[in-house]
Amino acid sequence: MEYLNVQIQTQSDCNGGCAVCPHWKSDYHKNPVEMETITAAKVIRQLAMSYPNQIKRGKICVYLMNEPLMDKGIVALIETAYAWFEDDVHIELSTNAILLDYDMASKLIEVFARRRHSIWISHPYECGIMRGDRRNNCENIASFVRRSRDILNVTIRSGFHKGTPISGGSLGGLEFSPFYFHNRAESKTSCQSLPVKCDRVTNWLHIDAHGDYKICCMDYHNKVKLPNIKDMSIPEYMESKERKQLIAWMSGTESAPDDFICRYCTSPGG
Repeated sequence: MEYLNVQIQTQSDCNGGCAVCPHWKSDYHKNPVEMETITAAKVIRQLAMSYPNQIKRGKICVYLMNEPLMDKGIVALIETAYAWFEDDVHIELSTNAILLDYDMASKLIEVFARRRHSIWISHPYECGIMRGDRRNNCENIASFVRRSRDILNVTIRSGFHKGTPISGGSLGGLEFSPFYFHNRAESKTSCQSLPVKCDRVTNWLHIDAHGDYKICCMDYHNKVKLPNIKDMSIPEYMESKERKQLIAWMSGTESAPDDFICRYCTSPGG
């Protein structure tokens, strides 16, 4: 495996309430949980010890079907990851910026400065219905981007054409990168032919707040049952019959069940 990307859900809830997202009706929102500190540390340690080179060629995403800034320990986890990889690792954060106030912005600037990273911010207008004060949300984004200019790698995701500035408001003059929202594998009927090439199964690892391995970032309703890191280490899971089965279904070497989640996905690869 040339590279490995990892997504970690340190807590399961999201405060966005975006109309396009199934999170609000998932168990992650209805019964939110936090990943145990010992589990989060175990994930980072096992990655650093077993897949150091693959992770260095990939990235660690400290979010998965959630809003990472709702975790008060997220900055500490980022520091832990950098420490285990001696700062030679790319860490990615994606946020809706509702909690990206001045203090949080200062913490992110401090932890990411001069280190490999990327920060993705979802523009609230693009997300549709979002909880909270939208004006304050926009001001958070504008303040953070301007304070971190020439220091951090920040991208605002939206439906605007790349390079086209939005006019007016607190976001006036900032540029946006296009991001096309999809249905998060929520199609009512099968829409994807198998086999299909998707590195989410072959070169990604997803672990939710319970410690369960996930097939990808679209299984909001736990349709694919996989082991837990408490019962199976990351190296064991990567060689497990469960993971090999998923790859076989995706690659077409074995026929996948009619209700296999990937048949209902409109965006292979995420």
